[in-house]
Amino acid sequence: METAVSRPVTEEDLPSIGDTITFDGHIKKQQPGIWHFDRIQFPKGLNNISTMGWSKVNARSVVLYLGVSSEKEAVVVANIDVLSSEDKGGNLPIEIEFNATVEDYLNADEYFSFVCGHNL
Repeated sequence: METAVSRPVTEEDLPSIGDTITFDGHIKKQQPGIWHFDRIQFPKGLNNISTMGWSKVNARSVVLYLGVSSEKEAVVVANIDVLSSEDKGGNLPIEIEFNATVEDYLNADEYFSFVCGHNL
């Protein structure tokens, strides 16, 4: 039996500026106005990236943490579209799949400044 092999994402695997990226997130029912971002999807053979980020619902651009390298610590995406959403009922979060256009990458210093609230 063959064993599926996957590897971590490297800088070379990241989409180019202008390409589309697909990522997952959710809305907590206790915080209905906030999107929480969880995972960036990559093709079979590459590990998905666990990401972190959040924004107001219907934001048009966000910054998603990557941690791939100090030169590509985060990605700025714009023109966010909701591809699908699923409410599993009860108090469980509403799961959402998004896609957006890659606008830029932030290095470690730029991402730290962003997270700390400093102007880029």
